[in-house]
Amino acid sequence: MDEMDVMTDEMTDSMADKIPPRVSVVIPALNEGERVKKCLDSLLALNYKKERLEIIIIDDGSTDGSTELIKRYSKKHGLTYLRTERLGPSRARNLGVRHASGEFIAFTDADCIVDSEWINELLKGFFDENTAGVGGSQKSPLDETDFGKDVQRVFELLGFAGEYIKTGTNIQETEHNPTCNVMYRKKVFDEVGGFVSDIWPGEDVELDYRIKKQGYCLVFNPGALVYHYRPGTMKQFRKMMRSYGRVQANLLRRYGFFRKLHYEPFILITGILIYAAVAVFSPILAVAIGVSGILALIAGPLIKFKSRGLRISVLLIAVIFEWNLGFVRGFLEY
Repeated sequence: MDEMDVMTDEMTDSMADKIPPRVSVVIPALNEGERVKKCLDSLLALNYKKERLEIIIIDDGSTDGSTELIKRYSKKHGLTYLRTERLGPSRARNLGVRHASGEFIAFTDADCIVDSEWINELLKGFFDENTAGVGGSQKSPLDETDFGKDVQRVFELLGFAGEYIKTGTNIQETEHNPTCNVMYRKKVFDEVGGFVSDIWPGEDVELDYRIKKQGYCLVFNPGALVYHYRPGTMKQFRKMMRSYGRVQANLLRRYGFFRKLHYEPFILITGILIYAAVAVFSPILAVAIGVSGILALIAGPLIKFKSRGLRISVLLIAVIFEWNLGFVRGFLEY
């Protein structure tokens, strides 16, 4: 048993003898339909003392009928309901935190279903006062579409680069936890000023960067689990990838290189220039390299995922193209 495991066991034992900390869960929602019902049902089924749990949901101008559902749940179960008009997720979350009474603030998304032990597992990661935030794992819901499950597989394959999805099995320090599955000490969240309101998506990356710059620690606990629905169509997926790339260009211009992802476009451009030079001096070699690269991109997913492999290859190509397109556009915008 390593030192991290010992600390976790000691904290679990001490928590059993104390009153659990008050936790506020903040969820922004916009036109999530039945998914928000599943999210709220899972939060209401959490294995945590109800009197120590506060659920705050911000309906950010929904027009799909989910407003009435959220109001009904809020009234029946004593949730804190806030209605806004398209503030965006960053501002909506900040508003939710301002209404929160918990010493810990947990965030998830309205298209997520949380595990019953979600809060307990997140709290396990707060080893000392220097631990500012703890995040967890993401999986596909059982009723996710086949396309959504393939998107999840692609995110898992690319997790090493973006830290959006991690597949480790041990509690460990990390650089970033996404807002679909994270908890912060409220005093630290307030100290650094919360989310920057003009950034989305990627506001969670920016927040974690500032938290780390203040000398705090962020932790990943794979036992803190949420089930996250993904885009249902290729059009939605491509749009999301462009948005991710655009925001990373924004962050790079603001803070310089602080993520592995920030080097990727420049490595890609360098590779293209080298390939172009090879093509000029040896067209046959260039064709061989190109064909080998395409075959490798297709063969890898086919071997690993069999019948799902071809679509996963297409999704990987879409990630490379759309993310870099968004990055270039974002870099030129700011």
